[in-house]
Amino acid sequence: MRFFACFLPLFMVLAGAPGAEDLPGRTHRVWLWQESRDCLWNLAKKYYGDPRQWKRIYEANKDRIADPGKIYPKQELIIPPLD
Repeated sequence: MRFFACFLPLFMVLAGAPGAEDLPGRTHRVWLWQESRDCLWNLAKKYYGDPRQWKRIYEANKDRIADPGKIYPKQELIIPPLD
């Protein structure tokens, strides 16, 4: 059962389940800042190649980020696709 539960979301996306088109392109789990230097600026640089796009990540995660200058370990952030 555990195997099936892990692959169910993937199957729904591939099968074109209702709402699948609304799923974000990817997520990022924040690690300890000191080790990986996770901040919105660096995440935008990593995923978009342009650190000035950090506001895209912030806008997609306003419900999870109170202060854009502070993100915390173990947070799951949505990384929206560039249009």
